[in-house]
Amino acid sequence: MHQDDAVLLFKAFAHETRIRIVKLLLAKPGMTASELVTTIGCTQPTLSHHMKILVECQLVEEKKEWKWVHYVVNQEKIDEVFRFLVTPCRYSA
Repeated sequence: MHQDDAVLLFKAFAHETRIRIVKLLLAKPGMTASELVTTIGCTQPTLSHHMKILVECQLVEEKKEWKWVHYVVNQEKIDEVFRFLVTPCRYSA
């Protein structure tokens, strides 16, 4: 993972609502927007804003099923973030 990609991912985690969304989706994969709005207690436009950020940085994937969109966490991207965090930096003098 390149450092610029990591910055985008950490910016996605820089809001309490987005952290809640990711944690909810880890606990219950496949939630729809209406389920998330009800659970989080936000408006549809607010949820759309947060989901756009999470989907664009590939932390969350959309699974379209007929007229519904189900959201799931991209576990590979989460694993990639953790690998990035535990990899030591190389400094040159």
